[in-house]
Amino acid sequence: MAPVKFKLVKLLEELRAEDLKRFTWYLSQKELKKIAGVTHIPKSHLEGTSKEEIVDKMVERFGKPAAVNTTLCILKKMDQNQLVMEEQEKLKSLLQEMNVGSDDDSDSVAESEEDSDDDEPSDTPSAVTCSPEEFQRMKQYTVDVTLDPKTANPSLVLSDDGKQVTDGDKRQDLPDNPERFNRSPSVLGKEGFDSGRAYWEVCVRGKTDWDLGVVKESISRKGRITLCPENGFWTLWLRIGKKYEANDKKVASLNLRVKPRKVGVYLDYEKGQVSFYNVEARSHIYTFTGCSFTGKLFPFFSPCGNEGGRNAAPMIICVTDQSQCSKDSPHSTRKEKGNPPKAGTHEGLYNQICAAGTEEEKMTIFYRALSSGSKEFFKLLKNRNPDLFQKLGSQFVEENRAKLIQRATAAQSMADALHDKKMIHSELYSQITAAVTSQEKMRLLYRALQAAMEVRAAFFEELQETEPYLLKGLAQE
Repeated sequence: MAPVKFKLVKLLEELRAEDLKRFTWYLSQKELKKIAGVTHIPKSHLEGTSKEEIVDKMVERFGKPAAVNTTLCILKKMDQNQLVMEEQEKLKSLLQEMNVGSDDDSDSVAESEEDSDDDEPSDTPSAVTCSPEEFQRMKQYTVDVTLDPKTANPSLVLSDDGKQVTDGDKRQDLPDNPERFNRSPSVLGKEGFDSGRAYWEVCVRGKTDWDLGVVKESISRKGRITLCPENGFWTLWLRIGKKYEANDKKVASLNLRVKPRKVGVYLDYEKGQVSFYNVEARSHIYTFTGCSFTGKLFPFFSPCGNEGGRNAAPMIICVTDQSQCSKDSPHSTRKEKGNPPKAGTHEGLYNQICAAGTEEEKMTIFYRALSSGSKEFFKLLKNRNPDLFQKLGSQFVEENRAKLIQRATAAQSMADALHDKKMIHSELYSQITAAVTSQEKMRLLYRALQAAMEVRAAFFEELQETEPYLLKGLAQE
C-alpha cells in the first residue's frame, strides 16, 4: 500500500466504530462540498466497505492531496481536533508527496491562464489545512522583517519604510557594493538568523512572478544565480501566473488548488526546515527538510521583472498581529495593540492616531474611523497631518486592491478626477475609458496607482466621495 494510503488507514483506525460510521456518512453527503470542497461519494459505493476500501475510494475520486485534506476536514467537523493535533507530525511527512506534482496526483484543480489573482480566495484549501493552534504556534515567532537597500538590485524600488518592493523597469545609478545583487532582481531582509525559529508573511497578490524564501549570507550576488539549496537558497517561486515550484535539490512542481495571495515563511534553524504556508487558506504549501544550516540566514525576496506592467504589483511584508503571541517569544518585539479607540470626538481620534507607537496601531485606528463613516475625522487628519493621511490612505488602497477591483462601481468617475489632476497620463486614461467593465477599468487604474503614494492617496479621497459605503464595508470586514 502506498505511504499516503497507509497513513490515512492508520488515521481511520484511531476512530471508534460509531465515529467511523459518522465519517463514512459525511463522505456520502452533499454537504461535503462545503466542508472540504469535493463532491460526495454515493452512499451505495460506501456500504459494507473496510477502512482500506474507504481510503481507496477517496484517493480514486479526489486524488491524494484532496483525500488527505477531506479526511482532516471531516475529522474537524466531527470535533476530532485532538486526534488531528496528535497526528500532525505524522501527517507532515505526507506534505512532500501531496504537493510534488506527479501523474498519480494530476487530478488537482488546474488554474487556467485566464484566472486572476484579484479573485477572492476560494473556500477550497490548497493542501492540508492547518489548525488555528498550529498557525498560532508559528506566529509566536513572528519577526519584524525590513528590506535592506544595500542588497537591492538597482532596478528595484523599495518603499520608504522598507516593507515593499517592486521592479521599477529602470536601473538606478547605485554603487555596486559587494552586498548588492547586480543582475538578479532581488533584495534581502536586514535581519539575519543563526538560531531559533522565525516567521514572517508576504503579500504577493496581483503578481504573476515572484521568488521568496531564505538564503545564506555567503550566497553569490553577482551575475546569473541559480536558486537551489546547494547554492544556499531555499526558495519557492511563481511563474507566468500559474506555475508554482519549490527550488529543492530536485525542482518540485506544486499543484495548488488555491493561489496564495499571502505567503507565510517559517524557519526552524535547529531542525533544518524552511516551510511555506498559504496564510488566507491556512494551508501548508511546501517544506524543505534535512537542511544543514551554517552561519546566518536572511529573508530573500524577488518581485521579478515588471513585464510591461503585468507584474507591477509590489511584494509587501505584512504587519502580523502579535497581540496573542507568547511574551517569552524570542523574536516578539512589536508592542501589543492597545484598546481600540472608542467612538468619541474627532479631536480624540486624531490625538490617538498621532500618539500611536507603531504603524499597525495607526492603521487600526484608521480602519476604525472608516468603519464608523467619520468623514470629519479624515478632513481633520488631512489638514493637520497631510503626510500621515497620505501614507495611511495609500496603504489602505494597497491592502484592499483585490476587493476594490472586484467591487468598486465608480471607476470611470475616479479615473476622470485623477486625469483632471494630471495623475494619469493620456494613453492609460484612454485605455480605461475604452474598457467595458468596471473591473477592467479598475485593473488599468491600479497601474497608475503604482506611480506614487500621492496618487494612491488622491484615489483614496475619490473613494471617500464616490464609494463611501464600500469603504465602510471593507473596513468593517
